[in-house]
Amino acid sequence: MVSEKILLKLLERLERALKRLESKKGVSFEEFEKNWEIHGAIIHELQVAIQAIIDIGTHLISELGLRSPNFYREIADILAEKNIIPRDYAETLKKIIAFRNILVHEYVELDLREIYKNFQNIEDLRKFAFYVLNFLEDFFKIASRAEGPEN
Repeated sequence: MVSEKILLKLLERLERALKRLESKKGVSFEEFEKNWEIHGAIIHELQVAIQAIIDIGTHLISELGLRSPNFYREIADILAEKNIIPRDYAETLKKIIAFRNILVHEYVELDLREIYKNFQNIEDLRKFAFYVLNFLEDFFKIASRAEGPEN
């Protein structure tokens, strides 16, 4: 059964990371590039936010008994198949997850311009939370009706 408590904790983790990222929105690329503390903090919060998204997706997939993804990117397809996220957003989510792999594994060398560009699009991360919250609202309404009247 889908654990509302676990999902809400993960959504809170995502929200904290997004708020921290949003607090840095006014940072210019020049400042971002020069100041390792700023770009280090942004890189870290992007990792935390994207990992929370992956964790939310894998929890939903597992608890709903959906097919297991072979790669993290497949989380997007599975969630779209079950209308948890819109199909057109699944492509965006795949890019977000692929970007996390770059951040975590530092393929070749991190491109600060690419990181800054992704940082400017954090509303795409917030959309995930919006879609999941809408799904959970509908899911738990349906689940509570299926349980029958309270005594």
